[in-house]
Parts: sequence; structure tokens; C-alpha cells
Amino acid sequence: MKRVLRYLKGTLDQKLTYDRNISENALYGYVDADWGSDKQDRKSTTGYVYYIYGCLCVWSSKKQGSVSLSSTEAEYVALSEACTEVIWIKRILQEMGLKISNAIEIFEDNQSCINLTKNAVLHKRTKHIDIRHNFVRDLVEEKEVIVKYIQSEHQVADLMTKALSRSRFQKLVGKLGLH
Repeated sequence: MKRVLRYLKGTLDQKLTYDRNISENALYGYVDADWGSDKQDRKSTTGYVYYIYGCLCVWSSKKQGSVSLSSTEAEYVALSEACTEVIWIKRILQEMGLKISNAIEIFEDNQSCINLTKNAVLHKRTKHIDIRHNFVRDLVEEKEVIVKYIQSEHQVADLMTKALSRSRFQKLVGKLGLH
């Protein structure tokens, strides 16, 4: 608790800044999961952040509802939750008159998870993944979203799922627009 209070005291002057960057995609995000991170029930943590024209607009960090049997499953569940959120965001923006014509880019650091979005074949290691999460494949096939690989060191959503070193934490917080 002392550590949190010291952090808050040391960051009182920081604020979330918004500088619209038209060169950025209209809507994009980062998603991550920390597999089995809760020591009591072994449930994973989902984290995601979304940007509109380079400005942070939505972020979330929460425990997943069920235990994942692999890191790939935890990441796929997180991606499913993040896709549900971004489709809702897209519809709100469209109702406000903002046209989102490109597929929404979502950055993911788990290659196996990305492969699941492209390959509808059931494998022995992935057949247990709940079908409700497979709607992500539909979004990819319909070109609503594009799931792209990003190296873990550049994964902004890591902030939402795990403890980080001070230097990495500060680097990623800067990418959120906190200055």
C-alpha cells in the first residue's frame, strides 16, 4: 500500500494528454493476458487499451471468468473480450458520424493466438476453447479487425496485466499519453 501511495504522490502533476494525430489509424488497440496470474484460483487477467487517432480512449484490466488451460487460451479469451469492446466503440463512433473504413488493428504478442484467428481447423491442443470466443475469427474473416503481432517489449497492454520493471513501466505509461 505504501508503494501505491508513494507512486500517486509522485505523479500528482501527470495528466492524460490528447493530441489528435490524423496520420494515425482512426481506431486501434493492444490486448494482452497474464496466464493463471491469480494464485488462489489460477484465473488469468485480461488487459487492453484502445486509441482513437492516437489518443487513449478506452482501457480495461480484469480477471477472466474461467481458468484457461494454456497461455494461448488466455490470450484468445482476452482478444475475444477486447474485440467485443472495440466493435461497440466502432458503432458508437459511427453513430457520432465518424466513419471507420479501415479494419481495426489489434496488436497481440502471442503468435499461437494470432494463428487461431486465421485457422478454423480444430487441433487437439485448442479444441477445448469455448466456441463463444471464436467469433474473433468471423471478425477477421469479415475484415472488421486485423490482429497483428507485436513484440512483448512493445506491448502497451502489459501495463494492464502484470507488474513491470520501473523503466518498462515508465516507457509504456508514456505511450498511453500520460505526461
